[in-house]
Amino acid sequence: MNHHSPNHNQRLLLRLLSWIIIFAVSALTFFLGMKASLVNFSGSVSDLIVVDDDQEDFLRRINESSNNLEQLVLMVRGKNLLSLEGIKVLREITSDLSGLECLDSVTSIANLKIPRAQPFTMSNSENKRRMGICYALQHAEQTYLKVGSKVPKELIFKKGQWPTFPQFNTNDMKRALYYIDNFSVWEALPETVTEMQSFTEDVNNQVYLRNFISPDGTHAAILLAVKPQWVAGLKVVKPLETAMEKLRNRYGQTYSVVLAGNLLLQDEMKKNIALDTNTFIIAGLLLALASFWLAYRTVRGVVLPLLALIVSEVWVLGIMGCLGLHLNIVLYIVPIFILAVGSSATIHVISHFYSNISKGQDKITASVNSVRMLFLPICSASTTTAFGLAALTLSSVKGLNTFVLLTVAGLGIITILSLLFIPALNILLPEPRDRQDHKFISDRRWKPFISFLTHASIPVWILFIILGIIAGRGIFMIDTDNDLTKLLDRNSEVLKISDDVSRNLAGTTLMTLVLESVPGWAVKKDFLEKLSLLQSRLEESDKIDKTTSLADIFKLTNFLASKGNPDSRGRLPAFQYQINSHMQLFSSMEGVEGYKAFGEALRNLLTNFASDDFSTAKILIRSNLTSLKEMNTETRRTIELVREILGPHVKPRIIGGIVDVNKAVEKILFGQTQGVVLALATIFLLMLLLFFSTKIAIICILPNIFPILFFYGSLGLFAIGLDLSAGLVACVAIGIAVDDTIHFMTELKRQLEKTYDTEKAIVETEKIVGSPIILTKIVLAVLFGILVFSRFPVMANLGWLQAGTMVTCLLCNLVLLPALLARVRLISVWDILKGLNFDPTQAVVFKGMSKFAIKVFLSMGKLEDFKEGDIVMETGSPGDSMHIIIEGTARVDYHDALNRCTRSFNLSSGQVFGEIALLSRKIRKSTVKATGELKTIAITKEFFKNAEAFHPRICNRFLINVIENLSERLIGTDADCKGAEGS
Repeated sequence: MNHHSPNHNQRLLLRLLSWIIIFAVSALTFFLGMKASLVNFSGSVSDLIVVDDDQEDFLRRINESSNNLEQLVLMVRGKNLLSLEGIKVLREITSDLSGLECLDSVTSIANLKIPRAQPFTMSNSENKRRMGICYALQHAEQTYLKVGSKVPKELIFKKGQWPTFPQFNTNDMKRALYYIDNFSVWEALPETVTEMQSFTEDVNNQVYLRNFISPDGTHAAILLAVKPQWVAGLKVVKPLETAMEKLRNRYGQTYSVVLAGNLLLQDEMKKNIALDTNTFIIAGLLLALASFWLAYRTVRGVVLPLLALIVSEVWVLGIMGCLGLHLNIVLYIVPIFILAVGSSATIHVISHFYSNISKGQDKITASVNSVRMLFLPICSASTTTAFGLAALTLSSVKGLNTFVLLTVAGLGIITILSLLFIPALNILLPEPRDRQDHKFISDRRWKPFISFLTHASIPVWILFIILGIIAGRGIFMIDTDNDLTKLLDRNSEVLKISDDVSRNLAGTTLMTLVLESVPGWAVKKDFLEKLSLLQSRLEESDKIDKTTSLADIFKLTNFLASKGNPDSRGRLPAFQYQINSHMQLFSSMEGVEGYKAFGEALRNLLTNFASDDFSTAKILIRSNLTSLKEMNTETRRTIELVREILGPHVKPRIIGGIVDVNKAVEKILFGQTQGVVLALATIFLLMLLLFFSTKIAIICILPNIFPILFFYGSLGLFAIGLDLSAGLVACVAIGIAVDDTIHFMTELKRQLEKTYDTEKAIVETEKIVGSPIILTKIVLAVLFGILVFSRFPVMANLGWLQAGTMVTCLLCNLVLLPALLARVRLISVWDILKGLNFDPTQAVVFKGMSKFAIKVFLSMGKLEDFKEGDIVMETGSPGDSMHIIIEGTARVDYHDALNRCTRSFNLSSGQVFGEIALLSRKIRKSTVKATGELKTIAITKEFFKNAEAFHPRICNRFLINVIENLSERLIGTDADCKGAEGS
């Protein structure tokens, strides 16, 4: 490569441009540095939840919302909470928490207004007896019985509408409301032991047990619904922690209070993310500094790349600040990515600068030439990595799209700083006093190393194939899973509390099993019995703590209608008319003044478990599930139970925040697989454009496949599993693996322009890029090794795995790639023609064809050498090829039937011979002999088959030129013959 040395005016211009670049970078860094201070840490997973239009429509149809309030569970533990003292404590805690601005509602058995099962009798001045909802339900049932067959007692259901109830001639149904007053529910909490016994009986049913109180009465749950504006940024945590501290101080001796829920898990993640990110950035920069010093031992070699890394981090964090983004469980990988990719690019720039300095170039020339040499590989590596990351956006997950946006922006920033900022600093800084190239591997060591690989290439292939097979086996052992709790410390107090709540009450993971069929189906007695059976079967799993459905509501109304008969506890009404009468009683309340609010509350209770037309029933599930794998297992089990118990006509679907997050993770993992394929496809196309050889492009893919095999194979072999963190970190590894291959192959292309000796070209390539590649991988292995100290167990596992992947990348690019290239022809015909000073565009057979078309066409040709006197083709031989002379001369002798030479003429550079026999498929009638050293391009039948298949337009243009050339020769021959006859 000819090095460009700028003249005086160009040097002045370069200095001016350098000052402009440094000023612009400094100003932008100052601005973005201020914005970076706005970036905080978040444990939120809301960006991972994807709700499309179809799901929104489905949620509306079943009376659900994608914006349900976040809930927390405050668990109170005491000796006996179903005592006068215990219920008083629950009421006090409930009242205190209700005053918090951050909470939308606070619900416990102390404020639920639980229906009374025992009749309550009192007399007043009007001598009226009001005995509670139990009598009202009983009266409603009797109303249905009294009408006999005169009035249809079936409810009429229409799609999307509340049912139409029977119209009785009397006001008997409304008269049932007479029995309902404030004594129908526990407006005031029990004040005597007798009342406490009745209250205990009333809460002893499936609606309240484990949802609000443990069966033994020692644990109670207070549900806290958080206002949406307090969920963002987890602002609710601080006021709740203050309130919890006050409660512990007040009741700490007798009652313990703990708080559990998804928001607290996110807050714990937030704290871990903050600690990890700060640790990684500081430790990463310090390790990078140490690595740069060991490699270069100069202030310039340490400060410049380190400064570029710091500026890149500031810019990316500043962009996040401008967009109002925070570092969460996805985005906190971005700073690690910037450090990794930035280290690689800056090391190559500094190494090339010192390499140019050691060749006698001044600082400006060295800076310019380093940019010229690295522009293509750095831009290509960034583009390839960006394409691989872009595939992740196919998952349509907002949080992942943001991750891709920031990482691609980071790639652009690193490219700009490497190719502009560092060279600008090199131009303005004083000339380096040390003129050494600072390579920590001597150039003389590369030749024997490459020679060894050339001769031992087959054993090297076999070794990597064996390792690849082992790693490939590990891929089939991968356990695809995602468990957000693995992002917490193994001894996390938050996890212990969640387990405690799940064990004593019910888990804090909320899901809903939606069952769809025809209108009215959800309140049929036979379905309710099957629904109750389904709940029992679901709760057999140790992952599901509690289920609640319409069946539990009607079990409660049946218990109330029996006036608290113990035999009816936990049983559904015996007849359909009882269910219908209970529903009509509740509906009647809405039309009577004084009962309207109570009726609407009951209707809302029913629609929590069913759609308006009762075509859909819902089972609310409280579980301790956090793992994607366990979630999928339970989902499959649930679907099978639905099919078994309810039949194939029922369409089941499970919804919930944890379900949405896990679906998003599955999309991410699928998108990441597409990213791997796209990254490999991009590097394949890039190598194809560089070498115009499919074979070489495929060879370049192999060193990038092995690190991927190692990474994914290790996930299976060492039982680490593939989850969200592993998937995102894998994208970083793939991008870096591609980077080294592009640097190697781009430099090799330059070296092949100087020599046609493949082994020599590889040696020279290693002398230039070998040391930077080794240094890059060492630095990256150390940087990723920091993850071993992560507070997240899953990230700690990935730390050593990533370090191992970096070492694998190094071995693949320094050992496998040269061993593969040693056995492949890397020089194209076009490259050789340039060295021979032969211009194919001047040859008649390439007339009217572009350089690109000629290059593509010649890439499929074969170069042949002949010595003086060699027979190139002989009379009587089959016409299986034609030749284009690129250097030397040849003589053509035509023979008659008696093999006598009848005519001869000479051929020189650019001329063609053998085309007539090739195109006519006849035996040859002439002999061609080399009259000196002869080089030709041989074009065979197979050549035309390939050209016609892949490049038909180019092939047609070439054939037209051959035919035109042949026609001109025939016309010339005919003229010669006529001239001979005339003489």
